[in-house]
Amino acid sequence: MGQMWHPAGSRLAALALLAIACSGGGAASEGPASEQEPGVPGAESEPSDSESLLSFAIDGRSEPLGAQARLEVRQGMESVHLGITGADSGSDLVVFDIFFSGVESTMGDHVIELGLPDRVENYANVNLDGTFYYSQGGRIELTLSEDGAIEGRFDVNLAPDLTEPGSPPLPFATTDSPMTLTGGFEGSWLLSCQSRFPGHESLMNGGPFCENLAF
Repeated sequence: MGQMWHPAGSRLAALALLAIACSGGGAASEGPASEQEPGVPGAESEPSDSESLLSFAIDGRSEPLGAQARLEVRQGMESVHLGITGADSGSDLVVFDIFFSGVESTMGDHVIELGLPDRVENYANVNLDGTFYYSQGGRIELTLSEDGAIEGRFDVNLAPDLTEPGSPPLPFATTDSPMTLTGGFEGSWLLSCQSRFPGHESLMNGGPFCENLAF
């Protein structure tokens, strides 16, 4: 099963853009996909990138994070991506990348094991107090509902990202002394869906496939 999203590339830059978007400082666009009403295929409403639809909290920290959960579906691609991103007004940022095998497997209760971003499908990238981390273990438990609701808890073992700013990313590696990050979230998820142009490989926002999408 091929993945449309991958941790390779400039991960520090990507995390910075996500932090700006979720904290309300701007929009981070990952492509032409349209965002629709929570959990409603084919809806015309397009919420702002800066709109927070989740209550997202890290245990032991008093300030909640502005957050979003986006379920990304592309016609002709089996892999469905769920991105959960929380960010505060500073630099703190938590990003979960989760992949499902087909739309039919997305709804319901899930217990998802996390690991190093280049070795498993499901992983986390984190920036806390100016230090970047990535998951080397742990899990996220979540429930997705067809009415657009999402809730969950996470317990993640994090390894520090030792890449220096401006330098090529270092290989992902485990540490013998991982940091544990726990917390939870509750709110609504957004649907981002694209259909194929008739007779073409290119994708368009919405379209017949999205309008008839059923979970």
